[in-house]
Amino acid sequence: MHCSQTSPKDKLATAQGAIAGSAAISTALGLVLGAYVVQNLGWQYAFHTAAILSVILFVIVVVVIKRDVSNIKCKIDYIGALLLSLGIAPYSAVHNRRINIGLAVA
Repeated sequence: MHCSQTSPKDKLATAQGAIAGSAAISTALGLVLGAYVVQNLGWQYAFHTAAILSVILFVIVVVVIKRDVSNIKCKIDYIGALLLSLGIAPYSAVHNRRINIGLAVA
């Protein structure tokens, strides 16, 4: 579902800017904060922190976004999903095999 389908026309630019901006900021902050957590608490806490933040952000999204989108017609691109899966599967198989025979650097 695109923000063009769920946002009012006068707020479309703001919605697209928020999505693009949050992706850029989360990528930059995620690396820094993730490195901090791993360095000071251990790699196991990186997963705990991600789980806690995911639950908090999910609750925020559910509370803040109250728009009814039940009347929006969306089509699922089954052929595109199939082609994407067929393209990713060989890469995944080769990548996993490379790790199993010891060619990946940890």
